[in-house]
Amino acid sequence: MSMAGPRRSWEAERGQRTYRCRRCRHAADDFYLPDGWLQVRVRDPQATPGENTYRIVGLYCTAACLAAEAGGWAAAVEQAEAAGR
Repeated sequence: MSMAGPRRSWEAERGQRTYRCRRCRHAADDFYLPDGWLQVRVRDPQATPGENTYRIVGLYCTAACLAAEAGGWAAAVEQAEAAGR
């Protein structure tokens, strides 16, 4: 856990959150995304300026968890392509 706490005065009421790895379900409590964790986002092509232009797909505690999840995504794509033929 980082000891940084709120970084700006307007964040003073922000409490710790539980961040959970999408793959292995490992949890860590912190004010911000824990050091070393990976956040995967995709761009929203329909977002207008000023809106959130990215959507979070998942949080991963290690590169190994992300690689395992990406392998599952690749298998799903291959299965969908095979079903479409």
